[in-house]
Amino acid sequence: MNFNISAEKARLQARLEQLEKVEKVLEAVKALEAKHREALDAIAKENGFADYDALVAGFEEKVATKAKRAVKKAKATSSVPKKQRKARAKLTPQIKLEIAKAYMERGEKTAAEIAAKFGVSQFTVYKVATTKMKKPAGFVVGSV
Repeated sequence: MNFNISAEKARLQARLEQLEKVEKVLEAVKALEAKHREALDAIAKENGFADYDALVAGFEEKVATKAKRAVKKAKATSSVPKKQRKARAKLTPQIKLEIAKAYMERGEKTAAEIAAKFGVSQFTVYKVATTKMKKPAGFVVGSV
């Protein structure tokens, strides 16, 4: 085995120099981050917050409140008819058709699994599938 100590020493020395450069860059980044944090804390204090973290927490609370309002407004102005937005809403013709189709092609699936998929009761699945509920136009039992 031929081992050249001087070549290995030179390689390790070059690697050490690279690591020292990386360490200097890392220190510069940390110093910059600290400077930015100080500036952010100063801005937060100017606006009546204890520090930057308190400012962020305040914004998160406002954003959450605005999001809740937006959801409430979207529900109020939804293009979905009011009856269908209610918890005990009648099923839309499209959903009825999908439930009936799923029931007719269920294979090994149970009505409970189909009910869970559509968020309805097992009884509702049976009612839709056996046409005890009003069906969409063009629907024929067993034709799905």
